[in-house]
Amino acid sequence: ENMRIRLSRCVLVRVVALSAIAGAWAQSVSTRDVMVSGSLKEGFDMGVNSSGGITNFVAPDAAGGSQKMSCPAGQAWCAVFVVWQKVVDVNRNGTDVSGYATLLVDLKGDSGKIIHVGVKDASQPDNGTEQKVDLVLTTNWRTYAIPLGRFNKADLTKLYVVCEFVWDANSAWTAWMRNIRY
Repeated sequence: ENMRIRLSRCVLVRVVALSAIAGAWAQSVSTRDVMVSGSLKEGFDMGVNSSGGITNFVAPDAAGGSQKMSCPAGQAWCAVFVVWQKVVDVNRNGTDVSGYATLLVDLKGDSGKIIHVGVKDASQPDNGTEQKVDLVLTTNWRTYAIPLGRFNKADLTKLYVVCEFVWDANSAWTAWMRNIRY
């Protein structure tokens, strides 16, 4: 019986120790907000463009808490991109997100539509060749978790476009973004 008590104490000590370690790990996970409830955090800017040069298809949603992206008809593609500091063509600055593992984006939109989500470092060209992940939209809000390893061609220590949404249009459709965070 003494042996059982000692084993029980040993198991209890190990469970308590593992719980403490797991709790410390969970508390050490940090996030970096880029957009919260449709508003960009300090240090970030947003650009909008389409194949036809249209730049006015994003606006705060009337219901509040998100940004509505309505790609106009007749465009081969539409893009919304969130950048570190300011939208510029040259001498871009980048921010370091290499300490994070995942890009989280809250999206909803026209059901079944595919939106491409990407990132770009300060040295990558603006020609659409950056890596993107395809997401299928639903009419309900959904948080999509994209491992940063999916963007292994971008230098995560010098990220300029911290999140972009690109879609092939050729017909009008709408999507909403709410939160973006690392």
